[in-house]
Amino acid sequence: MVKIGMAKRAKILKTLEKFRVLPANENDCFGWKGALREGLHPRVYVDGKSIGAHRAAWLVLKGNIPKHHYIRHVCDNKVCTNPRHLYISREKAERGCSKRLGRERLSLDLPTGLIREIKLAAEKYDQTVTKYLLRRLYEVVLYEKKA
Repeated sequence: MVKIGMAKRAKILKTLEKFRVLPANENDCFGWKGALREGLHPRVYVDGKSIGAHRAAWLVLKGNIPKHHYIRHVCDNKVCTNPRHLYISREKAERGCSKRLGRERLSLDLPTGLIREIKLAAEKYDQTVTKYLLRRLYEVVLYEKKA
């Protein structure tokens, strides 16, 4: 887990503010006028180390990133560093990428309470939601075969 103090947090925020282009509406994506890695991903230097601007924005917002976790964009805009558009995930692959493995993504409208319970259960077993649900589905299929 990466932990940072208030001084380092202020330094990161100062670096981010140099390159961010803030929109008129605070709910819109933030623009970027700094360096981009491979022409796509914004980068900033913190203590001589290059890190993703979205990770830097998360560090300023939350203060830590657990080991083996990734910061993702809800808006699918790689340049955006708006803290309202960021979330933490254990999955390395992009969430919104429907081209992954050539399959379409399944979309369901589930009650908010059920989604919360599924997420808590997945965290309990230190799994992603997808792995947890597939494991449970497999258990149901085995149970039905026995019955």
